[in-house]
Amino acid sequence: MYLLLEFQSSVDRFMALRIMVYTGLLHQDLIRRDELGVDRKLPSVLPVVLYNGERRWRAPTDVQALIQAPPQGLERFQPDQAFLLIDEGAYSADDRQPINNLVAALFRLEHHRSSDEVAGLLQLLVKWLSGPEQAGLRRAYLEWLRRRLPKWFPGETFPEMHDLQEAYEMITNRFEEWKERQRLAGVAQGRLDGERTLVLRQVQHRFGTVPPTLRLRLQNASQAELEHLADRVLDATSVDDLFQ
Repeated sequence: MYLLLEFQSSVDRFMALRIMVYTGLLHQDLIRRDELGVDRKLPSVLPVVLYNGERRWRAPTDVQALIQAPPQGLERFQPDQAFLLIDEGAYSADDRQPINNLVAALFRLEHHRSSDEVAGLLQLLVKWLSGPEQAGLRRAYLEWLRRRLPKWFPGETFPEMHDLQEAYEMITNRFEEWKERQRLAGVAQGRLDGERTLVLRQVQHRFGTVPPTLRLRLQNASQAELEHLADRVLDATSVDDLFQ
């Protein structure tokens, strides 16, 4: 039995066809290298697609769903292969699913919805991976965390972490600080968006339709630029003059 793993971060409508091609190439390679069994038959293959994208997977998981219905009597001549889909997000979104193994914990971490959820999952991992025989898995999870944390908390800096326990303590100690910083950033962004909307309404009220290029400049304007535009709206003679 061969296990064929394909990792996907985006939905591919023709994934089933790709899997069928990969399986065929694997079989051809085994024939070329003369690695068939004594019975000279091709081995079984279990194709698995591990998908970690944000959207839920909606593409077909078998080739037949991609092929038009053939004329009657020709059904058995059509290709057919399916793959086992593991959609991490679909699993993580179901709170009824128990977190009773390392794979489930990883899926929940990948698609966590709060900082507290990350801390709770890390606490479970520290407990489950405490034995000396789990040293390899601890290192793997720690390296994975090093890569994921900057994506979860953009703009933050992280000290060197040498084990999962240290990572858990560092994250839980700094969560409140991070959350407050993110809250303040969100407030500031909301205020800036509100000012953009207000200035745009003032410009439209004074000059009518705003050209797309100038609208884009307005959308990218800083706080100081927005204040300057708000002061000039009453005195400018045209939209172009306003943006000089």
